[in-house]
Amino acid sequence: MDVHVAMKTWWYNIRANGGLRLTELGYFTFKKVMDLESYSMEINWDTFDRATILKLDRRLQMPYYIEVNKKIPKNIIFFGAREAMLAKLYGDLNKFLENYK
Repeated sequence: MDVHVAMKTWWYNIRANGGLRLTELGYFTFKKVMDLESYSMEINWDTFDRATILKLDRRLQMPYYIEVNKKIPKNIIFFGAREAMLAKLYGDLNKFLENYK
């Protein structure tokens, strides 16, 4: 696959400062094709909003995927062990993002 095609199909925001959120195809490629280790954390959808997505894009250093069911975010899949561990230790995604720089 051409790099430009991969950029447009694997990532939600391909701008230089766009973040590392994966599309469904990107997640499939990372998880099933490349068999990369991933870590899941349940999302509290009551507190999950666009501001949370912006914080994820601005702060996370490793790719991530938001698992959605019927347009409701259910889980965040981290591809960075350190970020996943810290988020789970905080126990709350928004608290983790507020303190993670």
